[in-house]
Amino acid sequence: MMYSGESQTFKLADGRSLGFTQYGPTNGDPVFYFHGLFGSLIEAEASLKSAQRTNTRLIAVDRPGFGLSSFVPARRLYDWPDDIVALADSLGIQKFSLLGVTTGGPYALACAHKTPQRIRRIGISGSPAPLKDTGLLHRMHWFSRSCFNQAQVGGALGRLFFGSLLGLLAFLAPQNVERLLSHAINLSSRGGQKSGGSRLKSFSQSFAGPYYDLSLVTRPWGFNLEEISLPVRIWHGQEDCTIPMAMSRYLLEHIPYSQACFVRGEGHFSLITNYINSALLQLKAG
Repeated sequence: MMYSGESQTFKLADGRSLGFTQYGPTNGDPVFYFHGLFGSLIEAEASLKSAQRTNTRLIAVDRPGFGLSSFVPARRLYDWPDDIVALADSLGIQKFSLLGVTTGGPYALACAHKTPQRIRRIGISGSPAPLKDTGLLHRMHWFSRSCFNQAQVGGALGRLFFGSLLGLLAFLAPQNVERLLSHAINLSSRGGQKSGGSRLKSFSQSFAGPYYDLSLVTRPWGFNLEEISLPVRIWHGQEDCTIPMAMSRYLLEHIPYSQACFVRGEGHFSLITNYINSALLQLKAG
């Protein structure tokens, strides 16, 4: 039996909705997929064939304010593991692995720190690192740096600037960033049409969800990387112009049981697109 990728919502104890979908065999090894900033649970649709090949039950989840998940204006990054455990319990899953893509990486690491007893293996791809006192922000591409800067500022002015940047992206951004955003939105649009008319774009509710999500990544995460006790696999494309490799090198240095693979010729999104099969196999193998 196979999961069809139908979008669903799970009602949390506090009344919030958590959007998710499942791909791959029903008896496969469970892996939760955490999407990036310009994405949603539909991102994982491109991984359907890889999930089938690797016998992976891939469960993609919308974070609060994205797609089908309720926006939470006062949440913390460190609250996310509780939502994932609640969802796993509802699906009858005791132990699972995690794959955090781009800004989904910090959320996977939060789970590693807070709920290690539920997790088998963790992988992150093109993930940002903590910014406070690390000196890494200045190494980012100008568009990413601008978004991260405004997310740190917060408030109405930051939200306005963030929305304006995205609105002008098609006219002002370099080609690689234009492709990044259009790729994510096109994936979301196709997925929305296939799931009962639901529009699962990252900005379907407003800019507030992605903006607040990014602000949590740019602020202190609420835990120490050095206290993560699980092995973490890190992948990063050497041609990544969005999140610099220095971020992954920082994570490698500060997470005790981490391993990194820096892939030549791959960028921010192409890495996980081209290496998802390998990533899922490595998450199964440990």
